[in-house]
Amino acid sequence: MGRFRAQIEDRSKGLIGVDAGTRVRLILTDFVRFAADHPYFHQFMLQEGTASSERLEWLAETHITPLARGMKTAFAELEHEGIALPAPSTELMYMLIGAISTRYALAPEFHLMTDQDPFDKDAVEAHAASIIRIFFPQLSTDQGPARAAEASP
Repeated sequence: MGRFRAQIEDRSKGLIGVDAGTRVRLILTDFVRFAADHPYFHQFMLQEGTASSERLEWLAETHITPLARGMKTAFAELEHEGIALPAPSTELMYMLIGAISTRYALAPEFHLMTDQDPFDKDAVEAHAASIIRIFFPQLSTDQGPARAAEASP
């Protein structure tokens, strides 16, 4: 968790002065890459989050709450820039966590069901682009297969 938080904080420091849309797009892409590189992370968080414990309280206080505050701030900045959120910010954060992490946490199942390697570098980048296109279409620089098909005559 500390590694992920440090990565996000380092990225955020490098994006000072950059518009909120670009920051959110890059941070979400980093999160997808992190989830692919550390599939056990989501498995661990799912396990820890299922029951109240001192460790969960520590995780929330030390890591989850500061990250959530940062995402809420970024989402508020998006709204200030005129970009509507698809859900309230806290719910959106959990939707994003699930959409981003599940294919890596359940990689054997994903592979069995799709016959695709979820960790393939191109597939990871395509997943990141899809997340942005689905949740924040205004920020997407990727037309994706569905949009490309719609655009063709």
